[in-house]
Formats: sequence, structure tokens, C-alpha cells
Amino acid sequence: NHRQIFVVNDDGTDLRQITDDSNNYMQPQWSTHDEALVYMRRSTDLTQVYMINTDGTDPQLVYQTTLPFGDEPPRWGGGQNILLSYTETLPEDGFQQHDVYIHDPYNETVLQVTENIGYDGHAFWLNHYRLSKIVWHSVHGGQSGIYVMDIIGDDADAKLISENGAFDPVPNHRQDRILYQTLTDGRARLITTDINGDNTRLIVEEDRRMLYPQWSHDDSRIAYTIQQADNRFNLIIVDVA
Repeated sequence: NHRQIFVVNDDGTDLRQITDDSNNYMQPQWSTHDEALVYMRRSTDLTQVYMINTDGTDPQLVYQTTLPFGDEPPRWGGGQNILLSYTETLPEDGFQQHDVYIHDPYNETVLQVTENIGYDGHAFWLNHYRLSKIVWHSVHGGQSGIYVMDIIGDDADAKLISENGAFDPVPNHRQDRILYQTLTDGRARLITTDINGDNTRLIVEEDRRMLYPQWSHDDSRIAYTIQQADNRFNLIIVDVA
């Protein structure tokens, strides 16, 4: 009853098991050029992030913690940089500080991107081949919003591109639009905007939160799941072309 990681060809052939022990392995993500995987390993009181070759050899520890980590997958970008969000320390006053970090496991460096009392997470790369920007969801001071920030260059300040309870940003594959959700007045809304916060467009509105919204590979549709009153789940696809 432990979760393990497998890789398989898209036609179902050459199934290979990558992990095999009594821990739970989850959230595997391909590296930029598909030569390795990064994943989470969980035991009773420890969460670890590992990278490993796609043949299951040479596992390397990237990060580990006994503090709250969440279920957000590590995201690989730019060849050797891994985007993580986690709680590094628990403040004495009890307020959570969950921040975004960039790990370079090859050079053993860590860059802390955010430093707020509250929650910063659900982070994605934008233009990840050049590592130029990231987008994330921030909750602090009683406010929730979506931020974009340049990692390199002169514009290193975080820019708020949406507030009013916005959360869970998902960039499209062209990385020029961002999908996010809001919950206000008892209504859930899926909204898209460009990476500067302009050209905002309401996509769909529901009477309950929408789960796991994702772009199609050609960015022409958005899919999400919604739980009905009888606890059934419906998968819904919306044309946004």
C-alpha cells in the first residue's frame, strides 16, 4: 500500500519501476530535457525531494524537512534549477511562513524568492528555458493574490497581477497567459490574464470551487473537475480559443 513511481512509453510499452521500498513516492516531474526526474518521498515524519536518472540510477537528495511541506510538486526548469515551496522554520508566534525557493542541486545553491509571514506557493516557471520569470500564489496580511517576478535582470520586484482572492495560477504552454481562480460572494470563477495582469477574461463561473484546472496542450481549451452535491465528480472542458 505504498505509492511508487513508474515510467512507461506513451504506447504502454517498456514499463519500468523507478522506486521500490516502504516509503510513499509522489509528484514526479520530468527535467527540462527529460533526462531525469524530480519527486517527493514521504515517510512518517519526513518529506524529502530527490532527483534521479530515468533508468532509476543515481538518486540524489535535493531537500528534506520535518516541517509542513504541502502537496505541491517540485518543478524543474532551465536544466538544473528546481522550484520548491515549503516552510523552513516555524516562528515562535505561531504564524506560518511558507516561501518559494529555487534549488540548484548541481552547484548546491538555494535562492529564497519570497519572505513573508503567510503562504507563498503554487509556483510555476515562466519562460523556464531561460529562467526569466516565475508566478506564484501569495496569502499574507489577510489578502490573497497572484504575483509575477523576474528572476534575472533589473526588474527583480514582485508584481501583483491579480488580487480579490485569486489563487492557484497555471501558466499556459506558450507562457503568455495565466489561468487562476477566485472565490468571492459564494461563487468560484476561472479567469485568465496575460503575464502583466492585462487583458483579463472571465472563462467560467460555478457555485463551488473548481478542482485541478489545466490548459490543453494547444492552449485552446481548459479542463477542470467539479464535485457535485451527490459527491460525484464531473470533468468539464471549456473552449477558450
